[in-house]
Amino acid sequence: MEKDMKNKGFTLIEMVVVIVLLGILAVTAAPRFLNLQDDARDAVLKGYAGALKGSLGIVSGKWMVAGEPSTLTIDGTELSFVNDEGKFNFPVAADTNDCVNIWNVLVDGVRSVKTDASNDELLTKYLGMSAQVEEVMGATCQYALSNAGSILYVSGSGEVSVN
Repeated sequence: MEKDMKNKGFTLIEMVVVIVLLGILAVTAAPRFLNLQDDARDAVLKGYAGALKGSLGIVSGKWMVAGEPSTLTIDGTELSFVNDEGKFNFPVAADTNDCVNIWNVLVDGVRSVKTDASNDELLTKYLGMSAQVEEVMGATCQYALSNAGSILYVSGSGEVSVN
């Protein structure tokens, strides 16, 4: 008498093959998912750079409408548009305080500080004149976000880049 057995379920070999395939998928996909935090920091930094660039365009327009004065007061903070080289269409920084003021007046959402920046603040440095910057432009302000990189603003030029 023959037993009529119908297969219901997976064999041991099929189970092993599925587990091996899932393991291979996990090994190849895990690094991508673990790297999402770095991608998010980069995106935040680029977003802040875009916000600064857009705000610089707006404040430049406001400065022109005001008759191109040497300084423009926004929210109680005075931004200078003049340095030793002349008058510019964008705010000019002469020191770290000016860099901090430019950021804090123009960009909402994250504060710029001179020392001891927390995770949601930008550590600001005044880099001074650089050989890469034409002498007629202002100095460079650097805004660093924890370990995500930094934003460079060449004061007076309106040039913003992510470093």
